[in-house]
Amino acid sequence: SYTAPASLPQVNPVKIVATSMADSSETGTGSIEVVSGVSVTMNRISAQVAVNQRVSLSASVEGSANQAVTWSVDGIANGDTTVGEICVQGSNPCSPPAGPVTGAVDYLAPGATPNPAGVNVTATAAADSSRSATAEMTVLPHLLLSLSPQNSVIAPTGTVEFAAAVTGAQNDGVNWNGECNGRAGGTS
Repeated sequence: SYTAPASLPQVNPVKIVATSMADSSETGTGSIEVVSGVSVTMNRISAQVAVNQRVSLSASVEGSANQAVTWSVDGIANGDTTVGEICVQGSNPCSPPAGPVTGAVDYLAPGATPNPAGVNVTATAAADSSRSATAEMTVLPHLLLSLSPQNSVIAPTGTVEFAAAVTGAQNDGVNWNGECNGRAGGTS
């Protein structure tokens, strides 16, 4: 039987040789590939973000005490201004992480929509660089706001509930106000 070491061996796959005790010139060989028990997951698999806007990303590492990851955008370490950048969360201007990090980071979309608009942000485990997770960021040319319902008919003193959805920004809050024939009215 073969028991794998606690960490990945320097030479992998491991070569196994069996030699006959009756005739040492008779051998059989085999190999065993020792695979990592490390896996990486991200807090999202995709997001839509408008140009020059940020979205928060985090990764978790299972199977290792080392929880740190390195980040890349379309294969570029910490990205660049063409495909978007990975920033220390809340840094302004964007400051890239120095080496592998734990915790959340920001993806800052580029100032113009890349071609293609979808870019891949990858978190790679520092414990095993063959293990990673990827999220697709779709970079939008501007923020999108949708309102539902767009039109409604009600009687005096009636009430209509509206819902708004903001796409492409980390801050999805909205301010509400009502207007009737150019005059403020209604409540929210």
